[in-house]
Amino acid sequence: MSDTPQNRSLERPQQTREKTREAPRPRERTDARPITGEAARPITEAAKAAKKRPGLQMEDAIVTPGAAGESNIVIEKFWVEVDGHLPAGFSVTTRPEHQLEVTLEQRSYRKNHSGTGTLKTGLTPIAPIGTKGRVVARDVTTGETVEQPWTWKPRGSGFAGLWQFIRRLLWKG
Repeated sequence: MSDTPQNRSLERPQQTREKTREAPRPRERTDARPITGEAARPITEAAKAAKKRPGLQMEDAIVTPGAAGESNIVIEKFWVEVDGHLPAGFSVTTRPEHQLEVTLEQRSYRKNHSGTGTLKTGLTPIAPIGTKGRVVARDVTTGETVEQPWTWKPRGSGFAGLWQFIRRLLWKG
């Protein structure tokens, strides 16, 4: 009676327990090749600069000459990377003895700086893409004014750059 169907059903679970599956091991790669062609080319300084384009896109400066036609104000930008963004700061210079007032504006942010001859501002606040701002430098002695507007733009040229291009083609304005 050992061959009755009841006894066979009892043996089957024991047989399946004995058979254990071994986890498949990843096989070792023996077909590795050296990298050649475009991928092997070292990263140049120009390529690094292209990847680190500023988060701020500067627009044309608006210059208002002083009372006697003076044009002494010079605005130089410097970039500092902060959490993957590149906000700018500004070094503003005029004649050494002239009073200088500089205002950074962006949405509700407004910061005033004043000094004589040379002035260095803090960084622009990091803002969403499309946010506009400006730095306004005024030589108090001559009345000359320079306004430098900017717009936050994406740094890379990937999908965001393509989307901006398509948007400009389809929507005018």
